[in-house]
Amino acid sequence: MSLQQKLQVLNPTVEVERNDSKYVIKKLWNDDSFILEFPDKFNFEIFNDKYFPPEFSAILHEKSSYEFIFTILPHNHKLIGRELSFIYDGNEYKTKFAEPSNLLVEISKGFKEIDAPGDASYRNLSIIRDFYNIESQSTALKDFFKDKVVVSFFVEGALNKVKDCNHFFKLLNIYMQYYDRDSPTIIIHNTLSEEVEHNKPCLLRKNPFPEKLIINDIDETVVELFHVAKSSSNIRLQYLFYYQVIEYFSYYFINDNTKRNINNIISYPNFIDNSSYYSKLLIEELREGINKDSEKFKACIKHFLRIEDIDDEIESNIEYFTEDIIFDGGYKLKPILKSRQFYEQLFLNANDNKSEKIRKERETGELFENIADRLDKIRNVLVHVREMRERSAISPTQSNHNKLLPYYYLIRRISEIIAMKYKSIF
Repeated sequence: MSLQQKLQVLNPTVEVERNDSKYVIKKLWNDDSFILEFPDKFNFEIFNDKYFPPEFSAILHEKSSYEFIFTILPHNHKLIGRELSFIYDGNEYKTKFAEPSNLLVEISKGFKEIDAPGDASYRNLSIIRDFYNIESQSTALKDFFKDKVVVSFFVEGALNKVKDCNHFFKLLNIYMQYYDRDSPTIIIHNTLSEEVEHNKPCLLRKNPFPEKLIINDIDETVVELFHVAKSSSNIRLQYLFYYQVIEYFSYYFINDNTKRNINNIISYPNFIDNSSYYSKLLIEELREGINKDSEKFKACIKHFLRIEDIDDEIESNIEYFTEDIIFDGGYKLKPILKSRQFYEQLFLNANDNKSEKIRKERETGELFENIADRLDKIRNVLVHVREMRERSAISPTQSNHNKLLPYYYLIRRISEIIAMKYKSIF
C-alpha cells in the first residue's frame, strides 16, 4: 500500500507527490492553502491511524485523543499544565494544555504556504513552523520566541461515543469560559461544500464609480449602527443592525398626507395666539397619522424606495427570491416574487399607457410590501429564536448564514438608501 493510500484510509482528500527526493503532502484537513514537505527517508509511521478533521485545527489520535493546534505561550503562562476532567453523557473525558505531539512538531517543520490563508488561517501552523526554525529567523523573532513554548490543547476519552463532535466541543467552550473568560475557544471551521453560492450585488456591475458625490449628513446614531454592522463578522448581527437603521427612521416616519396637514396647521398666522385650538388639531392629525410599528416600517420602505434602487440586489439572486426558503430549524419564508418575468415587467418605460403605469405602480407597491414583510419576519425569528406564531426557528448554523445572504444584501441596501434620503419631518 502506497503512502497516499495509507493516509487516505482516514483522510480521503489527501494527495501525495514525490519529487526531488522529497515527499509533498497536499490537502491535509482538505485545506489547499499549504503543503507539507518531508525528506525521502522520513518515517511516515507516525501518520498511522491519524485523522485530520477539516472542521477543526486538530489531529485525532487513534480515535481517543483530539490535539487542537493552539499557539506559542510564555513558559510560565497560567494555561500550561491546566487540566480538567468532566462527565458527559455518562462518559469521562480529560483535557489539558501541554506540549505538542511528535507528529504536530514534524508537521509544523514541513509546513509551507502556497496560497493566501483561508478561514482556518493555516491551522495555526505558520507561527509554530517559525518557532521550530528559529535559527533562520530575524533577531526580532528570536527575541519574541525567547522563553516561550509550543502548546497544544488535548481532549481525551471515549470520543468514539460522541455523536456530534461539533456540539460536544461547543458545550466544552461554554463551560470552560464560564469559569475563565479568557479561556481559548475551540474554533469550528465551515466545511460546507455544497452550499448554493449567492451573487454579491455591486452597483459597479452596471455603472462606473462616480467621480463626484454630494454627501448629506446622516444622524450620528445611524452612522454608529452602520459602523458596528460593518465591524461585525456575524451575518445575523449585521442583519439586525441594518434592520435597526430602518426601524430608527420608521419610528419617526409620518406619511406625506399627515405631514402636509401638519404644515398647513402650523402655517396659520394666529397659530400662537390660538394655540389651544390648533394643538387639538395637531393631536388629532398625529393620532390619525401614527400607525403600528410594523405598518410604519412598511410605509417607510415604500416611501423612500424605488424599484431601481434595489434592482442589483434582486437581479443578482432573482431565482432565490422566487422560491420558498426553508431554514435549518424549520422556518419557511415565502418568496417576494412570483417569477423573473413578473419582476422584469415592473419597470416603467416611455411607451406605457396610463393603465399600464397604474398596474406597474400597484404591483411595485405590493413587492415593497412583500419585502418589508419578509425583512420583518426574519428579524422576529432571529431575535426571538422561534417565530411567535409558529414552532419553527432559524437556527444559528453556517448553512443558515449562507441562506440569509441575499436578504442581508437587500436590507443593507435599503437601510443605506433610507439613511441617505431621510430628512427631518418638516
